[in-house]
Amino acid sequence: MHQIQEHIHQLQQQHFRACIAIKGTADWVKESYQVLAKKLPDGQSAILLGHDASLLRSEHDRCIPPKHYREILGQQSQILIWDLRKEIHPDAIAASSGVLKGGGLLFVLIDDTDNQLQASHSRFLNTLIESEAMLVIDSDNFDEALTQFYPFQVQSSNKQGITLNEEQQACLAKIERVVKGHRNRPLILRADRGRGKSTTLGIAAAQLLNNAKLENIILVADHPNSVATLIQHFEQNIDHASLRDKLRVIPSDVLLETLPETHLLIIDEAASFPLPTLHSLIEHYARIVMASTLHGYEGSGRGFDLKLNTIFKAEHKQASFYSLDQPIRWASGDPLERVINESFVLQAHLTEVDTTEPQARHFEWINKKELLEDQSLLEQVFALLVLAHYQSRPSDLSQLIDNEDIRIGVMFEGEHIVGVLASVEEDLSAQDAQLKQDIINGKRRLKGHLSLQAFASFYSQAEWLDLKCQRILRIVVHPARQSSQIGSELIQELLASAKVQNLDACSVSYGLEAKLFNFWARADFESTRLSYQADASSGLPSMMMLNPISSKAKTLLSSSKQRFIDHFVIGLPIYFQKLSPALVNTILLDVGRSLNVGEALSEQQIARLNKFSAGQTSLWDSWPDIRALTLYCATKRVINTEQANVLIAVMLQNYAMEIFKVDGKKLSKKEWLAYLREASKTLLAELTI
Repeated sequence: MHQIQEHIHQLQQQHFRACIAIKGTADWVKESYQVLAKKLPDGQSAILLGHDASLLRSEHDRCIPPKHYREILGQQSQILIWDLRKEIHPDAIAASSGVLKGGGLLFVLIDDTDNQLQASHSRFLNTLIESEAMLVIDSDNFDEALTQFYPFQVQSSNKQGITLNEEQQACLAKIERVVKGHRNRPLILRADRGRGKSTTLGIAAAQLLNNAKLENIILVADHPNSVATLIQHFEQNIDHASLRDKLRVIPSDVLLETLPETHLLIIDEAASFPLPTLHSLIEHYARIVMASTLHGYEGSGRGFDLKLNTIFKAEHKQASFYSLDQPIRWASGDPLERVINESFVLQAHLTEVDTTEPQARHFEWINKKELLEDQSLLEQVFALLVLAHYQSRPSDLSQLIDNEDIRIGVMFEGEHIVGVLASVEEDLSAQDAQLKQDIINGKRRLKGHLSLQAFASFYSQAEWLDLKCQRILRIVVHPARQSSQIGSELIQELLASAKVQNLDACSVSYGLEAKLFNFWARADFESTRLSYQADASSGLPSMMMLNPISSKAKTLLSSSKQRFIDHFVIGLPIYFQKLSPALVNTILLDVGRSLNVGEALSEQQIARLNKFSAGQTSLWDSWPDIRALTLYCATKRVINTEQANVLIAVMLQNYAMEIFKVDGKKLSKKEWLAYLREASKTLLAELTI
């Protein structure tokens, strides 16, 4: 083995992180670490990622359970310990690696007698141990290592004397331009871990309040600990303590409720917020700086950028993007950063695809062994999959590799991958009757069988649990090949495979938005369940749809679907009021093709509506008839788009007329009455066509 003193000294000289792995039996590893830890310098606190608090050296050390890793994000430490003897948490490992500063020391505690490791965890440990940053200590060399280990001298940083590099200086100028330049020119700051993003934002906020007559700056943060570094640099750079209160830290939910005025809104770790939250903030505030980590737990770079651009276009705002590439917390080329990026495929880039001359396409199912053995294939596949879900995490990669029930379908164009589909089989048919009844009653939930259990519970029918289903987890097409029918081809390949396997159906669950709904409806997937609550990551209600293959599935869906539409219509003014009226119309039209949604109007209803449209009866007397007319017409054809949206919003979703706008303006009571009379007249005319 290398001389420990020389190894650590060389890494520190280069401002790299040094790593020591201690591996053996669980108890031996613990005892060995405790012996080595006694030689660590006093006054240097450590962060332990694990559960065994007896590993802590002093009251200044912190023990953070892996599930609570967000508590330390944005912080810095010279000593970090990963206790991997009982648990390997990919998200916590990848995120916490950014806490360790250059010149610091990482201890990795490994139980090498554990023969039950998942494939992804073995891959990670092997990559880590083989890294040039890693020194490995085991029972064979411990005595030698102990004589060589010494309390390394950590470099103390001058927190009051931060020197910004050229990238950060340029970023400060861009942030100032957001405040002093044209309105509606948001800035999106992108950086990987350790690039000084929080430092730059904190100093920028301080300089703006020092030099400009600003009343306040708002910092959006749902996890206060995650902005500790930003706040620290802000407070260190303000000219007067009186300015401290002018940077207001507000959680996103409180901000959306109150929408206070501000000269600048800073959204740190923007990719951790649901898109509807970001959309609302972008819509309301004219001067915004967003910051997002490119890789890892916070978001997945390009996927987030693509979704943000859609929002900016909708709000007619010209955004600019700026990247911080130069690491400042450690030196470029840091071995630990390389091994983390490689292990969790954090820097997988999309391959360039020729947009001028598309080549012949072919489809393949990829097995897990191929993914493990071919790093290039794994990176191509995962680089595409993260586009489908901008909050991808390292644990998603582990699931992809370890879950044998997940299938990966790949569309090749020449040698390049232009489309990927991931799906998982759901099969509870062999479970006993009591378990199935517990699922229906909400007492039990088996992991990995999301859609069938949701359907059985919602419809209170055990027959759903007798189906065998392939659920689509993600489907994504290379940006250069979108609108080329590749997505439809991937679905057809899955359906064909499901038929060969004698499966009953294919299902999908996604955050409900119009574009996705239309895509799945065109692929013959039918609305089956819509959640009442918004998904935590997307901020949208989750729509579940089913493409029935077997006669059993078709019969079951047909007999159950009326309950779906009844709940949907009843829930419009309660749970689904925030859905756009146009999307509501689209869903009603889709189900209206196969169901009797909204009964045909009687002669008496039509007579009353004619009197209302002619100004002979009041609005309230005619309200039930206008609602029935709106529901019936919305399920039969798209009527005048503006009128359809207004009537659906007011009559079906219970929007308050005093706040609802038509063509961008509020209507008086008299104007509303005239509008509804004219709309009713138009709808009545549609009935006779």
